[in-house]
Amino acid sequence: MAQRIYDRRHQKWLMVEELKPTAGASISILPAKKPKRFAMFPMLWRNRLALKPRASSTTYDVAIYILYLDWKENEKQFSGRPFKLSNKGLQMNPSSKWRALAELERRKLIVVDRRLGRSPLITLLPLK
Repeated sequence: MAQRIYDRRHQKWLMVEELKPTAGASISILPAKKPKRFAMFPMLWRNRLALKPRASSTTYDVAIYILYLDWKENEKQFSGRPFKLSNKGLQMNPSSKWRALAELERRKLIVVDRRLGRSPLITLLPLK
């Protein structure tokens, strides 16, 4: 049996008919698959972060996220093109993010363009 329903979004009336599955048919709703994210971590970065004094776990988290963003934003890794690093994706305290960025910059892995009141622009330095 068809029902008449008003669609507010499109501002028109629609005829809706309820469909019934045939006998023996099963209905299953599959959960949406989350895309798996990954980042390739260069051994040079690992070696530089492992030097004394060793980098904190927060610095490693930021480094991995930066490598992931570089891969996602630029068609070629380590292309030298800057990209924004917002607080939204990192899900950590902004002061921890800035400390980790300073540590990565001190170890000559990235260049940070600090912009007052805006997300920093990150540029990965070429691997040497």
